[in-house]
Amino acid sequence: MPAVTTKQNWEPAVQLILGHDPQLALYGELVLWFHKVDLFRHEEDVRMFQQSPTSEDLNVHKELILRLIADGEHLLKLIEQHSLPATERVTTADLTATLQNLSADYRGWHERMPADKQAQILADVFDVTKSSD
Repeated sequence: MPAVTTKQNWEPAVQLILGHDPQLALYGELVLWFHKVDLFRHEEDVRMFQQSPTSEDLNVHKELILRLIADGEHLLKLIEQHSLPATERVTTADLTATLQNLSADYRGWHERMPADKQAQILADVFDVTKSSD
């Protein structure tokens, strides 16, 4: 009896979860994720920049941005395993860059800068008492 490879053992589960064309399924999920990011960015602009955000706005923003980051990281892992169709315009680099931007925005809105770092930046930028040697 011929040996069955591990990949063959997983094939029914892979097809059930990712479909008959995992690359195409992942591409569809990636496009949908980018649409979610666009919607999030629109609402972020309205609720966080065009007005002063309320505490509820901050809570919802934090919840949504963390979910987008988690979903994007999950997609990145799946793409590393299965890749994307080579002919598509959206790339892994696009996903990675968007994840970096979301992570930076999360830090900017939801993580306080340490006081010593904040003081150093303010001193570097605004300290006019330093000599300009």
